[in-house]
Amino acid sequence: MSRFVTLSAAAALMLGVGLLMESSPTPIQAFGLTVETPATLRAGEPLAVSVHAPAAGEVEFGAILRTAYRTYSVNGRLTNGSARFVAPPYATTAAGVLDIVVWVGPSVATSSTVVVAQPVSVGPVPFIGARSIVAGESDRSMAVVIPSDRYGNPVTSPAPDLHVRYPHGETQTLGLTTASSLLWAWIPSRTTAGRAMVTVASPAGNGPERDLLIVPADPVEISFTADAPVRRADGVSFLELKTSGMTDRFGNTVLDGTAVTVTTFSGLGHRSIQRIMTFGGVARALVEMPDSAGLLTVEMTAGEARFSQVLGLEGIVAEAPPVRVNATGPLGVSLVVGPVVGEWGMPVPDGTVVIVESGDGVIARGWTLDGTARVEIPADLDSGLSVSVGGFFIEVGS
Repeated sequence: MSRFVTLSAAAALMLGVGLLMESSPTPIQAFGLTVETPATLRAGEPLAVSVHAPAAGEVEFGAILRTAYRTYSVNGRLTNGSARFVAPPYATTAAGVLDIVVWVGPSVATSSTVVVAQPVSVGPVPFIGARSIVAGESDRSMAVVIPSDRYGNPVTSPAPDLHVRYPHGETQTLGLTTASSLLWAWIPSRTTAGRAMVTVASPAGNGPERDLLIVPADPVEISFTADAPVRRADGVSFLELKTSGMTDRFGNTVLDGTAVTVTTFSGLGHRSIQRIMTFGGVARALVEMPDSAGLLTVEMTAGEARFSQVLGLEGIVAEAPPVRVNATGPLGVSLVVGPVVGEWGMPVPDGTVVIVESGDGVIARGWTLDGTARVEIPADLDSGLSVSVGGFFIEVGS
């Protein structure tokens, strides 16, 4: 079966060639066809193609122009064995090898032209990544440049220069390394934070600028001050803490939004943690006052920087209040504490905490209202108790 197909195809081909030769004004020889094209050509320039064949009169020919991206076809006539045609301009815009295939009847000839890029038409655009780096000599970013002609063909020679203008005024010129059709260079950081501008200088002019942010490093130290000269442990007011201006080791003010952790420890073992952020290098925190006089330890951390300070807290109660035992409470016993007075004989603020403890620890809490607190405790715990309020401890008898 395969032999029959082969023979049939051969017979058809011979028949077709015979018909073509009979229809042509002059018989065409199957050899001697040549194609002439220039060895090189600038992208976008017209390509002149000359075709020669040993034939007289007018003979039709066909041609294909093949680039790496597209294929174009051309048809024409030989007059007395010669023809010349110009390839369309859009067929020569892509740099690379352009193959030309011409056929006249069964004769085929080929030629190739190398299309080279035009010079760079406009200043190249640098691509920057990462777009931000940390101040200091150890960090860096990369710039990638793809110079091209007006048709988008990469042009790597001559290589342009990369100019970097740093925030402190220094301008550095960096050479670019060629890698395939790309040019690249490392951009080192500097110690001054701010915005660096990067541009490419080429024979066609300077390209557009791109920015590179140099951000401050972590803060190296932190401290804070408290706003109130008198700090009262009333359990309801707040103490404002303000940090000093934080900088990195090069003197750059830290970025807005730098995280600061505030941790407080009171004398009764209470601990709180809050996260605050800087603005203009300064962070502020509000710390709720404990409800008992004593010491308050405040610790702040930002990166590796750490600072702690112990603050003394004054009680708001001027004197130990009376404590009465009421045996008709809902749980069996109510302790009535008060009146609790502060300075100038005025009742302490509502919400002042009253703590009732036994030998086993805290068993109940209460809060003042109009200077008096009522604390409910079980009936079997009405002796051996102490009441703590405003730094005073009152023993409760049986």
